[in-house]
Parts: sequence; structure tokens; C-alpha cells
Amino acid sequence: TTSSYSFTQITPTSKISRRSSGEILSTLSKNEETKNKKEDEYTSPFPLPNTLVQSALERDVPFGESSRKFRRTLYASDDWVKHRDPDRFFRNLSSLPFAGISVNLFNEIFFITSTAAFVNAFNIFTGDGYIDFQGVHHDAFMQLPKFVHLTMPMDPIKFTASAVGVLLGFRTNTSYQRWNEARSNWEAIVNSSRSIMRIASSWTLPAADDSNKEKRYKLLMEDLARATWSFPRSLRRHLLSAEEDEESFQQDVRDRLPDMHAEKLIAARHRPTRALFDLTNAVDKLPLPFNKRMHIDKNIVVLCDKCGASERIFNSPVPLVYTRITSRLLSVWLFFLPMCLYAPFSNTWNHTGMIPATALISFFFLGVEELAIQLEEPFSILAMTAYTDDIELSAIEYSQWHFTEEFSRQEE
Repeated sequence: TTSSYSFTQITPTSKISRRSSGEILSTLSKNEETKNKKEDEYTSPFPLPNTLVQSALERDVPFGESSRKFRRTLYASDDWVKHRDPDRFFRNLSSLPFAGISVNLFNEIFFITSTAAFVNAFNIFTGDGYIDFQGVHHDAFMQLPKFVHLTMPMDPIKFTASAVGVLLGFRTNTSYQRWNEARSNWEAIVNSSRSIMRIASSWTLPAADDSNKEKRYKLLMEDLARATWSFPRSLRRHLLSAEEDEESFQQDVRDRLPDMHAEKLIAARHRPTRALFDLTNAVDKLPLPFNKRMHIDKNIVVLCDKCGASERIFNSPVPLVYTRITSRLLSVWLFFLPMCLYAPFSNTWNHTGMIPATALISFFFLGVEELAIQLEEPFSILAMTAYTDDIELSAIEYSQWHFTEEFSRQEE
């Protein structure tokens, strides 16, 4: 069988020799520090409009898109402690005006609130009159017939609120299920990659008559570790935009793989399947018993299945007819909301209580719809970089652990 990796191209002094575990850990630590620093900037109230929003405007990218890379959450024990902090309610409320969803929905909420202000001003100046700051009532500037006043009874809003709620609830649940399936796919990819390296490193048996078996075995395992890493790295690039990850992908591949195979992977039409091809060839080179080889192949099949499942989520949105009808009905419902709230707020000064009430209600409903939109495409908010780095580190460690122990026993 022709392998996709050649022994002669892998030498200890070549530029493609793999990094040590210490180097990997150091890189991961630096990436985590950078990630935490960016997240601190994102969650801080005042730098938010000055950094992310300004950056989005300069690149003509909506704020919601530019902020997605800062939502790739990966929790540790300290994060869970903060997550359960009793002061979280006050902290979340204090940052509400500067929250990402508030910034992203500013135009929509401003439009609905402006509509409420217009409805209020039109009605008091053309029909009901107004009360000045001294509490004196003044007649309207002009008296128009009642039928032209921008008012409606509350019944239409009450009767349709449940329908809007059902649409939003189904939309949100569907989007969360897509996110959960995407995360489960990557969980299976991580676990299967570990299983491949565990079985290969534990059951590979170098030939007894091979005079150079130690070096040959080391090259085989390093070859497999690189091939194992190349699949999740290719899939990550496949599920992210070229603008964000193409340059980094090419650099990572050229740093780790032999020149010829790196260029073939970069030039492939479908990089994840090319990476699976290389991984299968790397496994085929190992002197493994047949039954163990079959166990590894089952894990490779899982990788292929999860790649297809991820592509299904990425390429198939929630049916557009459902998304559009939900958005349109919600927009119409919120547009007529101020007309229905005008009369119920007659006990407030010049009915002005309807304006903040409209803003608050629109924020809640639009926020739920925005949440569904943000979760619908889950991969750009998943911590795929951390998953890929973890697979790389595990692959290197498995090859090192068994290599050290196996040849130590042979020397004894």
C-alpha cells in the first residue's frame, strides 16, 4: 500500500519535526492568555463600543459577526465559580446597556422606540392634548377625527402574543439543538482521535528482526500523530471563513507536515476527506494485528460520520420560510405594539410611560429572536481551536508515553 507519508522525508533535524509537549503546552498557554485578555476587553462595559464596534465599522462588518470569535467559551473550574457567583444578577444588569445583544439590536430597538415616541406625540398633539410641567392641561394643536388617531385596543396584541411566543420558542429550541449537536460532533471527534492514538500506541508491535526498529517505530508514531491532528484542523478550517482561518491553516499545516503532503492538503477540494485519506494510510503503515486495525478503522469511520453531520448543520439552515415568517410577524407585532399601549398608559404623564415600555418589550422579544439567529450557525462560536489543540497534544503524548515505556522495557 502506498502511504501518504514517506519515512525519508521525516528526519529529526527537518523543519517538519513535531514540536515537543512543552512547546505545545507553552503555545496553548499563550493562546489562552490572549483569549482571556480579549474576553476581558469584550465583557468590560466601556472598552466595548470603542474597540469591537469601532473595529467592525472600520471593516464594514456587523458587530454581531465581529464579536462571534469572542464567544467561543471553554470553561474551567474558576469559570464555573464565577458563573455561580451570587452577584451575577447585578453584574449582568449593570452591563446590560453595553451587552453584545444590546449593541447588535440597537437599530431595531431604536426604530420601534422612535415609532412609540411618534405615536405618542401624534396622539397628544392632534387629539387628547397635553399636560405641561406645571400640571396644566392644554388642548391639542389641531383636532382630528378619532378614527385617524394612532390607537388600537389591546385585544389584537393579547390574542397574537401566544402565536409569536410559540414561533420564537420553537425557533430558539431548534437553534439550541443545532448548537448541541455541533458540540456533540466535536466531542466524538476528540474522543475518536484519542482512541486512534491509544490503540495504535499500545498495540503496535515493531518487528523483532528490525535492527533500526526504535527509530522506525518513532517515525511511525509521529507520522500517525500528525495525521490524527490534520483531520480536526482541516475540519475547523472547513467550518470557518477563509478570512479568519485560511492563512493560519496554511501556516499550521506547513509547520507540521512534510512539504509535499502539506501542499496536497492545502490544494485539496475537500480538505477533511483528504486528511482522512492521509490518516488511513498512516494507520496502514503500522504493524498492527488485524483486529486492532479494525478497531482503529471504526474510529476513523466515526470521524467521517461527524464530518458529514457537521457539514449538514453548516450547509442547511432552519427552513428560510420559517425564519422569515417569524421575523416578519414579530416585526409587525412590535410595530403595532405602541398603538395598543397608548391607552393603558393614560395614567402616566402625557402617556410617556408607553415609550420605555415599548423599548423594554421590543428588547425582550427581539433578543430572543437574535439569540436563535446567533445559535443557528454554531461552529463560529464553538471553541474549535481549543479542541484541535487538545487533540494535537493528546496525540503527541500518547506516542511519547508508549514509546518511552516500550523501549525502556526492552532495554531492561
